[in-house]
Amino acid sequence: MLNLILATALTSAGAACPQQVVDRLDDLYRWHLAAQADQHRGDLTLQKQTFTPELYDQLDRAWDLDPRVDGAFLDFVVFSGTQVTTFGADVIGCHKLYPAANGFFPDVIAASVAVQTGLRGRASERPQQLSYRLIRSDNGWVISDLVYNHQNGTSSSLSGLLRLILLTASNSRN
Repeated sequence: MLNLILATALTSAGAACPQQVVDRLDDLYRWHLAAQADQHRGDLTLQKQTFTPELYDQLDRAWDLDPRVDGAFLDFVVFSGTQVTTFGADVIGCHKLYPAANGFFPDVIAASVAVQTGLRGRASERPQQLSYRLIRSDNGWVISDLVYNHQNGTSSSLSGLLRLILLTASNSRN
């Protein structure tokens, strides 16, 4: 049986995340790991309150795409940025990107997450480095985007990848 334990490790007091952010991300990975253990992608509607409405809409439309019908699909694990098994995730710190301004703009936080992935029951030595963008809303902290920090020094965002996948699917149907 795979070790599916989630832990939260904060690098320093200055990098500490609000408890609601840690709880939100821990709950997301708990759901993801349970679905993975059952060998399916998971019922995304159970995570609707986890995301901003805009990101959820994009993700929901891409979630069930079939490449044979739609010409495109999510060909990677959204919560690791890989095509392999997720073993766990550690929230390693947060920093404010944009503080709330005069009540017109919400707080925005970047939460750094190290995701252990691998093949055949063995985690790789180096975790995937992800950066979640969260916005404070009426539903607490919600995910507005996810940045995949690739080991080759490049990065990509979930919203950008979803736009490309949905555009490809749309063009395929025309």
